[in-house]
Amino acid sequence: MAQATTFAPPGYAHVSSGFTGLVTLTHPQNIGSVRLRSTNPEDTPRIRMNHLQSQSDVKKLIAGVKLIRQLFHDPGFDEFRGREVAPGADVQSDEVQGTVLAKKRLISLEP
Repeated sequence: MAQATTFAPPGYAHVSSGFTGLVTLTHPQNIGSVRLRSTNPEDTPRIRMNHLQSQSDVKKLIAGVKLIRQLFHDPGFDEFRGREVAPGADVQSDEVQGTVLAKKRLISLEP
């Protein structure tokens, strides 16, 4: 039997089983940039990710978290559901969710 891939954000304890829901922006309003650091081709570039600089993007992520929570509180998940790991069940207001999302975001880079 193949071993399952596990995922836990940095700083969170690994658990033996569970399920994960992810919210992501496939078309964020803000875009980052890549610039040359110098004329030396050996120097690493300056990369500015520019994540979550748009309130519109933050609002979309918060709406996504609310939708995932609603989905996972369906009775069909009752026997599998444990405690919410991130952003955490105590994180409910839009303002607090926005702050937590900005501080604990996980970056997914897609080509």
